[in-house]
Amino acid sequence: MIKKHDVKIDEGTIKVIESFIEAKLPQDYKEFLLKYNGGFPKKNIFNLNITSMLGNFYIVNSLKNWTDFIEAYKIHKNRIPKEFITIGSDVGGNEILLGIKDKYRGKIYFWDHEEEVEDDEEPDFRNMTFLSNSFTEFVDSLVVDIEE
Repeated sequence: MIKKHDVKIDEGTIKVIESFIEAKLPQDYKEFLLKYNGGFPKKNIFNLNITSMLGNFYIVNSLKNWTDFIEAYKIHKNRIPKEFITIGSDVGGNEILLGIKDKYRGKIYFWDHEEEVEDDEEPDFRNMTFLSNSFTEFVDSLVVDIEE
């Protein structure tokens, strides 16, 4: 279960996002945005090659910069490989990336901010860990924090 965000988006908003990022979003992620528009999942623990707690999925047109899809895109655009966008973050400030191009399209990766490249270096995969083959597979793998 994901706490829906109050701001609704439609296909027109999706087209604007795709134009902005210069790529088509994978269908399952598009459907998620149309239904939930990001948000805070009740099931928030993932254990796929790495274990962490998801903080939130970014929200399109959020009133808070730290949860806004476009703000996150702008902040990370030159810090992550060009084949990816960030779609959420864990509670430690690391990012959940979605592949939008080439052989990475649709795949989900974890991006560790502690190990990112220096400002003068081209972003690469040294601080990235593969999580799943699709957004749906990633969401379906999430479990509830047993400490709640």
